Amino acid sequence: MLESKRGLPITLSLIYKLVAERLGLKAWGVGLPGHFLVGLEATDAPRSEDAEPPIMLVDPFNGGTVLTPQDCQDRLDRIYGGRVRMAADMLAPCPPRSVLARTLRNLKAIYLKADDHERALRTAELLVLLHPGAMEEVRDRGLVLAALECYALAAADLEAYVQSVPPAPETLQLRARIAELRHKAARLN
Repeated sequence: MLESKRGLPITLSLIYKLVAERLGLKAWGVGLPGHFLVGLEATDAPRSEDAEPPIMLVDPFNGGTVLTPQDCQDRLDRIYGGRVRMAADMLAPCPPRSVLARTLRNLKAIYLKADDHERALRTAELLVLLHPGAMEEVRDRGLVLAALECYALAAADLEAYVQSVPPAPETLQLRARIAELRHKAARLN
């Protein structure tokens, strides 16, 4: 990854975090929407005894740039057109399970964009295992299964999704897709 200069920003951030920890710094992943950063405790900054230590936000993907909360808001504005406001919890340490899920979702998106449905399916299955109650992951797995022509399995996942969520705009479309998939599965048997 480092030699080829290819990879996900989140994986580069994890490497940065591990190196920082090896150097004795307190570091954590920061799951800013649309971009993953690293938070570092600024241990050498002056502060009173009862005050929280200040944090430093680093963007390893952009050369280790140090960001302010305003820089983060500016980035959110660029990505989301001003529709997302910076909140304190966006800078909180990202739990390992969330980091793993975010990494897997990034990989799934890459595989789908490349029409690599086999890898997308493996990734979708890992996401379902990681978050068994997340029906959006079941829906996504069903869509990947449909692309792989596993019609009965795809229909079952999509049906489970439709039954578990309140009626949404996509429900009508998905019901039509389920009927089409069941028809295709019946023709194969």
